[in-house]
Amino acid sequence: MNHPTGTQPAARANEDRQAFEPRQQTPPRAAIAPPLPPPPPAQRRRWPWLLLASLLALCLLAVVGTLALVELVDTARDGMNITIDGERWDPAFAGPEHAALALLALAAALLVLLLVLPMVMLVVSTVVALVVTVVFGSGLLAVLVVAVVALSPLWLLGLLLWLLLRRRPAALAAR
Repeated sequence: MNHPTGTQPAARANEDRQAFEPRQQTPPRAAIAPPLPPPPPAQRRRWPWLLLASLLALCLLAVVGTLALVELVDTARDGMNITIDGERWDPAFAGPEHAALALLALAAALLVLLLVLPMVMLVVSTVVALVVTVVFGSGLLAVLVVAVVALSPLWLLGLLLWLLLRRRPAALAAR
């Protein structure tokens, strides 16, 4: 049986469905990008290991330095006799808690040395760089101002020569 529009209902439904679905088209050969090369193999970073090794070396140096200082003080103290108000005073450590406090004080001093000193050096070098820049910049600006003032009559002469010798557009030359 024919439909009043002249098409079968199933064919018309198929046409309606195709009207809303875009057709799949393959891009031209030139538009297809060539395959990407394989990524390079992952390289291991060495800086964390170097940083860790330098930190361990610094800690080892601090411990060895502390032990050497303690040994030096013990050696120097052998022939020393300190008397305060008639009582003999022994400056030796009273126990392990004093050694721990000495190591803690040394660690705090080392921390201040490692943090504060670079910051102070950075601030000082920045201030020096700014001062040098301002001094040289102001000197250069002063020389430039003097040159402009000294050459100002030549600027006027140059402007007049440019106005006389320049090529005029054809529209202005016709007037």
